[in-house]
Amino acid sequence: VLGLGELDAAQLREQLVAELATWGGRHVFGNLRAGAELQGMPWMSLEAVYVEPKVFGGVLSGSALNTLWKTVQARPLTLVTAEMGLGKTLTARMFVRERALDWLEAKDAPGERWLPIYVRCADDMRAGHTELEDLVASAWMRQWEERSGKKLRARDARLVLPREGVRVVIVLDGLDEVNLS
Repeated sequence: VLGLGELDAAQLREQLVAELATWGGRHVFGNLRAGAELQGMPWMSLEAVYVEPKVFGGVLSGSALNTLWKTVQARPLTLVTAEMGLGKTLTARMFVRERALDWLEAKDAPGERWLPIYVRCADDMRAGHTELEDLVASAWMRQWEERSGKKLRARDARLVLPREGVRVVIVLDGLDEVNLS
């Protein structure tokens, strides 16, 4: 693993995506790594306890993850809504994990890859900072610090969306939980 100062933007993104790919082994509550202090709560990895919702009706039906992926590929802006507690966040995390695994497996086919980006709105969205570039930079800064314990500067040139040749899927999780005023 290269040191932070040695990473270019593509290498930094690759390491962040590799981290997203590990989410199946994280705790279902809090996305905690294995070995985290749980204060009496049993270990429940996302991959082991996730029950994928089914989609009924409309043009697409079947598993939520496949339906979501087909929809995202067909429509640049996809909105998922449901009542609280029905699995939107867990499905978002599994969706991002699957895209991360796809990204890592398709290194030899760059045109087939979609760069997954996960924005946890409650943590990454601040008053006055609602531009997509700011949200992505904030998410990557948070994720890098969680991964490495090291901070990235807010204006680090590597924290920009790729401009050409890279398709991106950005998941804004918990947008309904933030006050934008």
